[in-house]
Order: sequence, then C-alpha cells, then structure tokens
Amino acid sequence: MHPFELQRHFALITRVARRGAGYAWEMTKDGTTESYGITPVIEADDPEVLKAPLFAGAGLMMATDMIMAKHAAEGRVRAVLPGWLGRCPELHTVFPRGNVQPPKLRVFVDFLVQRLAMELAGS
Repeated sequence: MHPFELQRHFALITRVARRGAGYAWEMTKDGTTESYGITPVIEADDPEVLKAPLFAGAGLMMATDMIMAKHAAEGRVRAVLPGWLGRCPELHTVFPRGNVQPPKLRVFVDFLVQRLAMELAGS
C-alpha cells in the first residue's frame, strides 16, 4: 500500500490531522515528507478512544509503535504502511530552572526514561 491510497479508506483520527478545510496525515520515507489526504469517520482528542473502533474494523489509525506494540504482538493490528513514518510527537520533561534538582524530580525523570525505553523495546 502507498499513502496515496489512504483516501480510499476510512480514517480514525486525532485533531493533529486537520489541515485547513480538510484532513491529512504527514508521512515520511527516505527523508522526504509529504501530506496525504484522508477521509475521517471518527475524530478524537485522545488516541486511546480510537482503539475500540480500530479493533472493530471501522478504519485505519495512525499511532506510535509504543501505543500499538502490544496489540500488534497479539495479532489485533498490523502495519499497513511499513517503511513509512508518521508524525513523531516530541516528549519533554519541564521543571523550574535551578542548579539543584529535588531528588523526587530526578527519580521521576529517570523513571520516565526507563519506562519509555521498556515500552519501545516491547516489554
């Protein structure tokens, strides 16, 4: 499948897919990024809300590997555009400026780093 074919399928989307008067998913392959039009049937703020319709076969969903790894391992979902990358959300920890970090903050940041590494590894 090629992203040009996305318009022939229903899409389960989050608001980041809005593009002016329409909807599109930004996809990257071999260093080139383009927007591909999609036909949304369900829009949600939280991608977790889109899982039930996805599992029921209501349409395609763009999601991170971290969100879908468990479901892919169980055979509930599969990648339909292998080799293509969707929008990669950034994750930041934000805390007050200062030379001294409270120990609780350092423990929390270390926990996040470890947990995300485990999620990405499929643990």
